[in-house]
Amino acid sequence: MDTDKSHLNEEITHLVKQTLAQFLEVREREGAQLKVLIEERCIKCKVLLSWQVVVCRSLAADRNKLKDRITELVAQPDFDRLEQELVFLAQNWILPKNWTDWILILLKCYVYLKKKTL
Repeated sequence: MDTDKSHLNEEITHLVKQTLAQFLEVREREGAQLKVLIEERCIKCKVLLSWQVVVCRSLAADRNKLKDRITELVAQPDFDRLEQELVFLAQNWILPKNWTDWILILLKCYVYLKKKTL
């Protein structure tokens, strides 16, 4: 009977070790897959962040350019050019929400300057 118990204990020990080894292998594979996914997402985030910086700089440059144009048009009213600028803005830009304010300002400037010269 003691031999049966020791044999049973050996079998149980062997099965527990085998189960733990399989468990660790599965966890290692899962960990490797997660590592790949996380690294891919980090790369995508870095790309998105770099594009965000580029877009923000571009929008800031466009905003400054637009402010300069408005200043120039107010100083020397040229209604044909103002109309061309408005048409250009409407046709070529997909404007973020805050740019609509700039278009309204341009339109108000146009109306004001038109009334002032009449």
